[in-house]
Amino acid sequence: LDYFQPDSWAQALAGVRAVFLVRPPAIAKVEETLCPFVEKAMTEGVELVQFLSVAGAEKQRFIPHARVEKTLRQYPGRYTLHRICRMPTYRTLSKTAVSSCPPGTVR
Repeated sequence: LDYFQPDSWAQALAGVRAVFLVRPPAIAKVEETLCPFVEKAMTEGVELVQFLSVAGAEKQRFIPHARVEKTLRQYPGRYTLHRICRMPTYRTLSKTAVSSCPPGTVR
């Protein structure tokens, strides 16, 4: 999978039912990479996208995570937003990452 090569996405998503998406620090222009990848995942039948976001993404719309969250909300597929604010929170995140959550759940 190469976020900069959209031609690689269909093969990477073939047979995939769920995606755990983490924004690589090197990718700031999510409108050209992660957002179209999310759109492709939703149209290819991925049932659940879990996105590792950051605390405050819902209020600070200028950060890349907020734009990915907005893209997820535009699709009827299931998604879970994990907003991590400090490392100890990761333990909670690990437990919720495997749970089944209704569409639009924020943990």
